[in-house]
Amino acid sequence: MITYFAIIHKDTGSAYGVHFPDLPGCFSAGDTLVEAVANARQALALYVEDEEGIPPSRDLEALRNDGEVAKDLAAGGCIILVPLLIQERKERLNLMMPVSLLHALDLITSNRSEYISDLVRSDLEKTGAVVANRPVKRGRPKSGKGKHGAQGKPSRSKAG
Repeated sequence: MITYFAIIHKDTGSAYGVHFPDLPGCFSAGDTLVEAVANARQALALYVEDEEGIPPSRDLEALRNDGEVAKDLAAGGCIILVPLLIQERKERLNLMMPVSLLHALDLITSNRSEYISDLVRSDLEKTGAVVANRPVKRGRPKSGKGKHGAQGKPSRSKAG
């Protein structure tokens, strides 16, 4: 799980504004502090779903040493943590549990994996973590060897 820091600020006579210093263009607002935090979580989820490469998050010390962040804090802004879990590909898991729980699980659902995933996701969201979906890329990864495919053979193009 990645944690991003957001800065919340409020000017007199305005709504609360929120922005993420490490994520250019990721911002939000809200009439109340609770609404601003909820909208910041949603903005982060949308940002992650739309962006190709997500910048890494800085630690708190590096963030506080940033001149722009220091100005925001000096002007009355505060820093909040927004944990982020990006759902990407699935991975096989060998799970052990008592047989009685397994039978009970089968009475509740026909898809054990999805049910357990939903429970974990729900618990994470209760802690304030943002759970964002990313499109899963299908097919083999590119080998990075020019015009050669995954097996090192020249690729064929329709152009000739």
